[in-house]
Amino acid sequence: MFNLDPSILFFSIIFSAIGIGYYSYGKKHNVYFQLTGVALLVFTMFVGSLGWLIGVGTLLTLLPFMIDRFF
Repeated sequence: MFNLDPSILFFSIIFSAIGIGYYSYGKKHNVYFQLTGVALLVFTMFVGSLGWLIGVGTLLTLLPFMIDRFF
């Protein structure tokens, strides 16, 4: 599952950086951000295609805002 495609590595780094930010924000403010941050850090290790990486990463990035707004 380890892929050295530059675009997959780039998006993995981007979503992992967002995950670190969400996790650190969530430790002080909102548990939804903390859990989503962990998910963003972990899921990049298990996704092998670029389409799934961008789709799931975008969904996880928007998830805490959708939860906050609708629930």
